[in-house]
Amino acid sequence: MDFDISYFEDEVRGGFPVVTMMKRGWAAGIRVLEEVDRICRKHDIRYFVIWGTLLGAVRHKGFIPWDDDIDIGMKRADYMRFLEIAPKELPEGFSLHNVFMQDRHGATLTGIFNTLEYRTDEQFLDTYYGCPAAIGLDIVAYDYLPREEKEREQLAEALDFLVSLIAQYDELDEKEKRHQLRLVETTLGTKIKYGDRTNPPTFQLGNLLEKICMMYTDDDSDELTNMMVWQHAKGYHFPKHYFDDHIDGTFEGMTVPMPLEYDKYLTMLYGDYMVEVRDGSSHSYPYFHLDYLKGYSALGAIEYEPKSMPYPRLSPNSGKRALIIFLVSEVKHWKYMEKTYNRVVDERGKDADIYVMPLPYAYKNMWGEVLEWKYDGNRFPEGLPLVDYEEYELDKLHPDVIFFQDPYDEWNDVVELPTEYRCEELWTSCNELILVPVNKPAPYPKEDERATKMLFNMVRYPGYIMADRICIEDVELRKNYLDVLLLYTGEATKNIWMNKLGIDGI
Repeated sequence: MDFDISYFEDEVRGGFPVVTMMKRGWAAGIRVLEEVDRICRKHDIRYFVIWGTLLGAVRHKGFIPWDDDIDIGMKRADYMRFLEIAPKELPEGFSLHNVFMQDRHGATLTGIFNTLEYRTDEQFLDTYYGCPAAIGLDIVAYDYLPREEKEREQLAEALDFLVSLIAQYDELDEKEKRHQLRLVETTLGTKIKYGDRTNPPTFQLGNLLEKICMMYTDDDSDELTNMMVWQHAKGYHFPKHYFDDHIDGTFEGMTVPMPLEYDKYLTMLYGDYMVEVRDGSSHSYPYFHLDYLKGYSALGAIEYEPKSMPYPRLSPNSGKRALIIFLVSEVKHWKYMEKTYNRVVDERGKDADIYVMPLPYAYKNMWGEVLEWKYDGNRFPEGLPLVDYEEYELDKLHPDVIFFQDPYDEWNDVVELPTEYRCEELWTSCNELILVPVNKPAPYPKEDERATKMLFNMVRYPGYIMADRICIEDVELRKNYLDVLLLYTGEATKNIWMNKLGIDGI
């Protein structure tokens, strides 16, 4: 799937910050899903997006902003056929992980990954949109529940017994291990080999667990479930006709199959699923190490580290009319500057000359190479007092105030501005430099670790260091920014950031 380069820009979705490397991870996940989809279409294997991936497709037309993985489901027969076919048809370097292949892997689940190591070779990065991490998805098997309650109770007892034994097996002494294995043999009517290093008991128990999960068929049942979820949440089951057919949905631009009864399925899982709730996850977020990959480019792993905070300055009052310049590159970002511009015009319009200067910009490929310079100057709203960047030399005119949006300088993986408009140059060209961030999230609770991680990765750029002020209207959001900026530069800089953000004692 081809993504427009602009897709990889930092953005805020649903009030949540999403950084460039997360976008690259998302796109790499879509690439893996495309390979699974290709195999399924070729061999008439039916799958469905499920759980958070389905919720994202319905509610966001893509990833839930604070999620980072892909989950799909298959009925057992399709699941087993896929496991038989996929190893022969997945691209080189892909790997499958499940109870049939790895000791102690979770039952009823297969993980697929595009690599098992950090990769920086050109072919890999070209294929996976510049994301060098291992990216994959989970395939969940859906099995049939028996109709009779007594049989369900017996099934639950067998699952609980095996899951518990596998979990505690290594802690048992040899005598107890043999006793428990004999108990498995007599209770479940099977044979467990002991002492076979190539086929350890835990591996045999995992395979037995999987066989028990798939023991019922379509004829025996009216409902489907994932057995490992059902083991802990007995309410997790649904009529099997929910997955009899599919309806097309959209997920980050890719057409994906959703269960025909997706509304009933999501309602069972989440209640009013259109209400956004940032809750926990079964894995750490993000599941790849965002800090380690931050700012990755072909030139190496780059991360802006400030040498020191810029010294404060006082602007002398020359007695002349003030000159205020608003710098904006992409016209789509004007909406984030417009409110500040209108406020400044209302407050300073009588004693200041106020202009908007559209700047040229260029998108870059993952290797940092500029593709094509663009200029949106003729696309801004009519009536704005625009000035031509080619005729207007900031260092000579030395405006009283410059408002700017791009804090990245050379550290932006996606967009490039001319070097004369980098933050240090702007700082020396005016009396006051004010940052108006484009990607401001909604205020969030201090304990929201996901939002904190993402915002932290949005502020580690020169513009935040060089700006005399940072324009954040919402008082609570200023506190969010203060928290992550202190994570960046340390508690000793607290007063500096409070002054930049306009925070009076906290």
